[in-house]
Amino acid sequence: MMFYPAINMDHRSLRLRTSKFGRSLKGKVIVDDRYALADYRLYVYQNREQLQQLETNIIDAANMLYDIGIGLTDGAVSRYRPRDTAWRWRKHRQDEQPITYSGLQDYLLSTLVKKDMNLLDRLQNYQNNDGINIQREILYPYMDWAENSYLPTNWIGGLRVSMKSIPVFFKDQWYGRESLSWNDPRHQIYDFLMNTFDNARWFYKGTKHLVKLKQYDEVIIDRINAALSEYYDAINLIRTLRRLYDEPYTNHDKPTAQEIDEMLFEMGMDDALPYWDPEICQRCDGQGQLKGRRCVTCMGYGYHNPLRLYPVLYPGSYGVGKLEDLNLESRNPFLFFGRNWDNTLRELPFPEDIDQLLDKAESINSRDD
Repeated sequence: MMFYPAINMDHRSLRLRTSKFGRSLKGKVIVDDRYALADYRLYVYQNREQLQQLETNIIDAANMLYDIGIGLTDGAVSRYRPRDTAWRWRKHRQDEQPITYSGLQDYLLSTLVKKDMNLLDRLQNYQNNDGINIQREILYPYMDWAENSYLPTNWIGGLRVSMKSIPVFFKDQWYGRESLSWNDPRHQIYDFLMNTFDNARWFYKGTKHLVKLKQYDEVIIDRINAALSEYYDAINLIRTLRRLYDEPYTNHDKPTAQEIDEMLFEMGMDDALPYWDPEICQRCDGQGQLKGRRCVTCMGYGYHNPLRLYPVLYPGSYGVGKLEDLNLESRNPFLFFGRNWDNTLRELPFPEDIDQLLDKAESINSRDD
């Protein structure tokens, strides 16, 4: 769970280096508040991979606790699809309780019965509706098959569901081509059946993960319990370091040197903080521009340090692509970059979320025993 960065620090050396008193002793004058936390940004930059892995470990632990606590529910249908894997732990905040199923057969039969009840309600509201009667007649054999067939929650049940869905697929395609209209009742009911069998297969795939996880749930719970204070420290550290990259227009205050120092000290870091000097550009006086034009000496940064921990101060005529390349080192390392996602921060659980997820997982585990 915990990471061991290449750079560590202790209370005394860090405070001497980052406090105004310590800087005055070293003969360094704070030129701009912009660089007051520069040494910390250097620390994050040099340990970005370890910090990203730590963030991932926290989210993975929350997801595992959620999986143990939630059991076999309708959420298992989409829980392990790629679009839904990252932050499924957040669902524990929802007030409504998901429906729990005993297995694959219970899930499939419950879905078909619920559909039949909906059709019956519509039939009572709309008398002599032949379309609803046609749909119920088509639905009955599948309800009977789901109730009386052997559908265990293993590869046999998954295979039987897959085989049963093959003729449903062809009938759905046939009536969809024949009617050329979504209003055709046979096309509607076969399309529903096709989606139901498809979701049942996803439900089985979700249960495979849960069955494997079930073998180690006690070990997972014990390990997280043993390292609970470390999880709390790690969550608070990542949340604080994220604020180093907040834009000025956000409502979050920048963290103080003492705040980060105490968190890192709690995590056992005992060496000196790395040193980063901006080397303010004398030509433009740190502004990045001269007479409305970009400073050619500092390229618009306002400083000369080869480590570009802060973005270009005055972009001038730089294009978007050029700016992205120039500002690569100053990019927020906690941003999630991926296909079909905006560049955004992954939501991190609070310590209270870990407590609630752990309580739910422990209650489910003790109930199973």
